[in-house]
Amino acid sequence: MNELEKMLRVFELFTTALGGSTKDGKILGALWMKGGPMSVYEISDATNLSLTACRNALERLERHYIIKRVKERGDRKVYYTCEKDLTKTIKKVFERLYEDLGVASGIMKGFEGGEELKLEIDRARRYLERILRGDLNA
Repeated sequence: MNELEKMLRVFELFTTALGGSTKDGKILGALWMKGGPMSVYEISDATNLSLTACRNALERLERHYIIKRVKERGDRKVYYTCEKDLTKTIKKVFERLYEDLGVASGIMKGFEGGEELKLEIDRARRYLERILRGDLNA
């Protein structure tokens, strides 16, 4: 396994730990290592993933605010980039999860029964709230 493959493997582990796929990890790793915008074609070449697999993963990563789409001035191509600070990336993921748990909590308020699920959702939200506040003893 060469150095590039090792680095991509680390990102695969990172994204699967957050509930993503190994493809997400390869793409995030390629973007992170490049340190600048990449087109879907460049990402496909760097990761040995098909264009379709890249597009699907890019859409998923963008939807979860892990990467962002950028345009280069005078170029019609779409490029993608990511945050170099992984702590900020993880915080974005936690913020998104916190928001989603808020939506789930709102849905459960009108639901008869499911008390155990309601309690678990509230407990998870409180836990993420402490993490996002910086209380590492969460």
